[in-house]
Amino acid sequence: MSTTPLNSVKIPIALEEMELPYKVEIIDIFIGEGQKPKYLVISPGGKIPAVCDEDDGTTV
Repeated sequence: MSTTPLNSVKIPIALEEMELPYKVEIIDIFIGEGQKPKYLVISPGGKIPAVCDEDDGTTV
C-alpha cells in the first residue's frame, strides 16, 4: 500500500502549506458527477482535482 496521498488530497495540502485561501467542493466521481456539464466547464476531461481561480476565472 502506498503512503502517497490521493491526487484529490494533494492540492488542499499544498494550498494549506502555502497558506492560501481555498474552498473545497466535493465531486463524487463514482456516481458520475465528474461528467456533468457544470464540472466539465472547469475540467474538460472530467478529472480530479480541478482548481478554479474565482478572481480571474483561470482553471487547471
